[in-house]
Order: sequence, then structure tokens, then C-alpha cells
Amino acid sequence: MSPRHLVPWLLMGLVAACASSPERPERPPPPRILFQSPLALLLENHEALALTTDQLIQVGQKEEALEAANRPLREQLRQVRHPEPPPGEGGPPRSPR
Repeated sequence: MSPRHLVPWLLMGLVAACASSPERPERPPPPRILFQSPLALLLENHEALALTTDQLIQVGQKEEALEAANRPLREQLRQVRHPEPPPGEGGPPRSPR
């Protein structure tokens, strides 16, 4: 078979191989642990870590202080990710989550 006649067969084989290849499965969402603070993980695993009551109270207080300090930063990040349209533009306002 000459190279000129071989090219269409190679192309058909390539198309068939691409068409029969399975699609990539969707990635599962990242584990919830990635979105927790280290202090929340300590509190969640306090029994395995054998934390005392005083330690639990201290970690809980630090977690609350950290959450309060991060609240404005989280709000800024939310506004950057999902900016509000200027008044009079865009569709109806989105419902709060």
C-alpha cells in the first residue's frame, strides 16, 4: 500500500481511537478538612489527643478570636469572587445563602 493510501486509514484509526476513549471522570470535591482551621481540627479530635478541659477552653477561645479576626478578610474575598453589579445594572439581586 502506498503512503498516499495509508494516510486516510491512519486518520480513521486515530478518530476511532479518540471517539472510543472514555471521558475523564469528574474530580470529587476536595475533602472538608482542607477548609477547617487547625484549631477546629484540634477541637474535633480532642479525645484522641487527650486534651484537658482547660486546653479545650483555650483552644476554643483562640478559635473564636481567629474567626472574628478573619471575618472581614473572608468578606473581602467573597466580594472579590462574587462582585455585586453596580446599581441599575444586571438582573435581579441574588438571594442570600
